[in-house]
Amino acid sequence: MRKLVFTLMVFLAFCGYSFAQNTIEAELQEVLKRNSDEMVSINIILKSQMDINDLQNRVRGINDKNVRRRVLIDELKLFAEKEQRDILSILRAEEKGSRVAEIESRWIANYINCKASNDVIYLLAKHPDVMMIGYNEEKNLLWNEKAETVDTSRSGMTENITMVNADDAWELGYTGYGVVVAVIDTGVNYEHVDLADHLWDGGDEFPNHGYDLYYNDNDPMDMFGHGTHCAGTVSGDGTSGTKTGIAPESRIMCVKAIGDEGSGTADHIVSGMEWAIDHGADILSMS
Repeated sequence: MRKLVFTLMVFLAFCGYSFAQNTIEAELQEVLKRNSDEMVSINIILKSQMDINDLQNRVRGINDKNVRRRVLIDELKLFAEKEQRDILSILRAEEKGSRVAEIESRWIANYINCKASNDVIYLLAKHPDVMMIGYNEEKNLLWNEKAETVDTSRSGMTENITMVNADDAWELGYTGYGVVVAVIDTGVNYEHVDLADHLWDGGDEFPNHGYDLYYNDNDPMDMFGHGTHCAGTVSGDGTSGTKTGIAPESRIMCVKAIGDEGSGTADHIVSGMEWAIDHGADILSMS
């Protein structure tokens, strides 16, 4: 009898380990093998995800754009709050024992970001609500692009404008007026002369026209250059001499989700998306 019980315990332990291995992303498994005492940044993706068709049905018939946005956001947040309750309870209990830190609930997709010890990660991998646990790795998110020759032969406009005949659309009245575009990138140089008149008004709360989700502060200034380049492609008005923006009357929301060296994590990007949507962005630009 003792032998049977022992064998059963070994079998159940092996099954639990195998299940955990299937739930833990392969890259994270390798990190855990090399890890000893340090906590690892992870994304815990839950099995339950909001049904998009159901979400669309809930706002069908709501014509006011702002009301529709608020209803959609509230529904996603309520869904995440309900579905994440059990996992968050476990994480907060483990946080008291210093085995979990920096817990962040994400609602745009139903997942939780945090730092956790190996033991906690293996424990969570066995939870029936968890679909996958991924490694929230910090990595370079930008390609080393070569500078291209700028063609300004057509009335001081860059080739990107003329290539898609955006100037013809302007003549029809499609200039981006009234549209807020969140550039989720390395930040934006909000003092650039081609952009200064085309920035989202964040009021007293966000005086620099956006937010920095990477360093978690109120200054999304671009120290790398990529985000400013992308913002210029959206709404650069040619004050400095050359028109670069496809939609020159749109407004740029400066959302910094990539660090000054061009690196970041998946969760940095998602946090930038959530912030932009929550604050009224109509379009997310993530070049």
